[in-house]
Amino acid sequence: MDRLIVITVSAVLSSLIISSSAVAAPPDGLLAYDPPEVGQVRIARDSFGVPHIIASDDRSLFFGVGYAQAEDQLENVVRNFLLAEGRGAEYLGESHLPTDHMIRSMRIPTIAEQSIDKLPPQLKTHVVGFVDGINFYIETHRDDVPSWVESVEPHAPIALGLAVNLLFSMDDARRDLA
Repeated sequence: MDRLIVITVSAVLSSLIISSSAVAAPPDGLLAYDPPEVGQVRIARDSFGVPHIIASDDRSLFFGVGYAQAEDQLENVVRNFLLAEGRGAEYLGESHLPTDHMIRSMRIPTIAEQSIDKLPPQLKTHVVGFVDGINFYIETHRDDVPSWVESVEPHAPIALGLAVNLLFSMDDARRDLA
């Protein structure tokens, strides 16, 4: 199970930093790509609005990815994390109760919480940096953020990866049994 969690978290985080392969005008010329000091991040957007995250260390890079994703899709990100924790009905209504029940019955939130400290140190740095970036955006834009949006816990991306794996597996099983 631990190997599955590491692979899932790695896949989720890797997919977050892959950007469009379309050619766009670089942001503010090449100077935007000079790496900042360790512990700092620069987010420069190209002519398509794609964020280019520039950092000298992994934690800052993933902080920037989290911040940029929150800037672009905060409500979707937080909603997906809530769904992955079996809390969809709280925000989206009764129709999400069956999924919430399944997620909680499979102990997805509990497994995710227990897994964060079992991650390899570098991967944990990535996850925590990503979540810190989202939370920094929430804190610094509280007046613009919907009141239902809560701070994100470090285990949330793990729960999302596990929930997606579970739901895809169940969908495959349904097709196989049909």
